Amino acid sequence: MIQAMKIPEGVPTLCTKDMAWTKEELKQSWGKQNAQTSCNSSQLPFSHHMANTHHKQLMEVHMTLHAIPLEMGFAPTQWEPMMDFELLKKLGVFDVELMRTIELMAAQYNMNNKRLGRIAMRHAEKYNLLPKEQCGSRKRHKSITCLLKKIFMCNVPRQLCLPLALMSNNAIKCYDYIIHNATSLSIQAVRIPHQPITAMFAILQNAIHHVLTAFGKSKQSYGGRKRQLKNELPLM
Repeated sequence: MIQAMKIPEGVPTLCTKDMAWTKEELKQSWGKQNAQTSCNSSQLPFSHHMANTHHKQLMEVHMTLHAIPLEMGFAPTQWEPMMDFELLKKLGVFDVELMRTIELMAAQYNMNNKRLGRIAMRHAEKYNLLPKEQCGSRKRHKSITCLLKKIFMCNVPRQLCLPLALMSNNAIKCYDYIIHNATSLSIQAVRIPHQPITAMFAILQNAIHHVLTAFGKSKQSYGGRKRQLKNELPLM
């Protein structure tokens, strides 16, 4: 893993100012959002942020609040509250094990994470830092191409009468178990500065989770700084 995380030579390192928003980028990004998208009820809704982009002074304040965590690498405490919300995978099936949990978080934090992902992927694509077999979350890559490769891979051993083992793995909880240290190293390996990465993971590690049901928001919470006081590792 350490070898894979080695920072390649000849690839320029982006600075924190490269991560900051411009007015045009911020306005365009919020303009593409759906005003009905849910976020944490204690935070300003998506529609509020979208409306801010149509006012010059509010837009400047809005851009500054977005940019400071990315450039300074800190986690605003007002972004820490999150709500766990259960979605039905099958209509009428309310078994918790068969439901999908999503996080309702601060809209600004969500938007900053999207920007970090776009910049990291764009920089990695520009300098050919991604393996050819990586088809997910990339432009000009389709799932049907990945399927075709698998068919060819199976056909060759069949024609040559060679043994082949194929594992079809459903990473059902992959996003619940992302290791923050390894993910941080992999993003830094494509020459992204540590400040925006620190800001992203600090929020996740300090997040105060409430559960949202049909009865409303739970009074009790879990995670966040409570775990730090007990000398427990952050949730990841």
